[in-house]
Amino acid sequence: VSLFIGSMMSGKVVQRIGVYKTNILGLGLALMGGLIMALWYWCTGLSIDNFIWPMLLIGIGGAFQFGVATGGSMDPFPEKAGAAAGLGGAFRFAFLSAIGSVVITKDISSTLPLSVTAVIFSLIGFVILIWRRADLV
Repeated sequence: VSLFIGSMMSGKVVQRIGVYKTNILGLGLALMGGLIMALWYWCTGLSIDNFIWPMLLIGIGGAFQFGVATGGSMDPFPEKAGAAAGLGGAFRFAFLSAIGSVVITKDISSTLPLSVTAVIFSLIGFVILIWRRADLV
């Protein structure tokens, strides 16, 4: 649901604030969701609520990222836009499955692996955006 909502919103957000700021917004939402998830877990322990509600923010932030990343991957290769989008999606899901197989275990007793992963990758994304800002604005 959050990916659907984020995908529907991201097109309008990109038109209003641009690619760079949409990236920042998406990373900020994912970071905020990860931090809320970790804090909520530390305060109350494992519950469905401390997974679902922060995950909505992480999902919407991720959808913002997917949209601008796919557009960015196609931009330099207009004659091969479909191949660029497909290759980007394949790499994205291969990376996510590798991270998921390491982070997620069969015995789920905490939301910390997911929240820490969201926080770490959001911070890495911020560093990359700041480093490459001149190319993206």
